[in-house]
Amino acid sequence: MTQAVILDVTIEAHQPLTWRRLAVSATITYPQLNHLIQVAFGWYDEPLYLFRPAWNSPLSYENVKSKPFPGDAEDGTDIQILPG
Repeated sequence: MTQAVILDVTIEAHQPLTWRRLAVSATITYPQLNHLIQVAFGWYDEPLYLFRPAWNSPLSYENVKSKPFPGDAEDGTDIQILPG
């Protein structure tokens, strides 16, 4: 049986603080996680995202269907995977 993890997803630099708590499979991929976050926040196909695990090593991905504008790679939603 696949284990689940609980993620607290917070949008930085947004007031009031906006966050969602998600229960996801421990084997979820970053593209799958991106899709779930988009659904949780009511977004539709936002082109860029950035994952920043607790060990603070950013992982950036682009949606290959869209063409980013200059500087967009610096903008993103940070995800912090909190320990147990």
